[in-house]
Amino acid sequence: MKHILIKRRAEQKGIALVEFTLVATFLLFLLIGIMEMARIMYSMQSLSEMTRRGSRLAAVCYVSDQSDIPALNAITAIAPKGFLPEHLIIEYLDANGSVVSGDLTTNDNFAKIRFVSARIDNFSYQLLIPFITLNLTDFVPQFQTIIPAESLGVLRPTPTNPNSITNC
Repeated sequence: MKHILIKRRAEQKGIALVEFTLVATFLLFLLIGIMEMARIMYSMQSLSEMTRRGSRLAAVCYVSDQSDIPALNAITAIAPKGFLPEHLIIEYLDANGSVVSGDLTTNDNFAKIRFVSARIDNFSYQLLIPFITLNLTDFVPQFQTIIPAESLGVLRPTPTNPNSITNC
């Protein structure tokens, strides 16, 4: 009887290693998946904050700075990996929500501006997991912030600033 137990124990020595390998592999993939999901959620929050900051800057900066705002440090400092300033679109809207086009510095177009919109366009999220590609455009909401236009960079003239325009 003792001989049979010793023989059976010798046959099962490698089973514990195989079981550990299977369980450890599953747990490692689960842990990596949880960390990647956390990164995705953080990036989504960053994109939302970037549209908020972009629209706020556009509401208080002069309209000629429209193309400079996406590259400002206040925006790019929180940008997720793969974000380019071209992905942040700043638009000025009229009272109906239509985009005001043309030269925004003319009095006619400048007077039409009532809202400022900032949105993320054509941003593709890059996973850290190698060999796995995931298109998140179907799952990720559109990031857009629309706020009322404020000073648009035009202030009351003062002796130190006779042009009454502030640049960002």
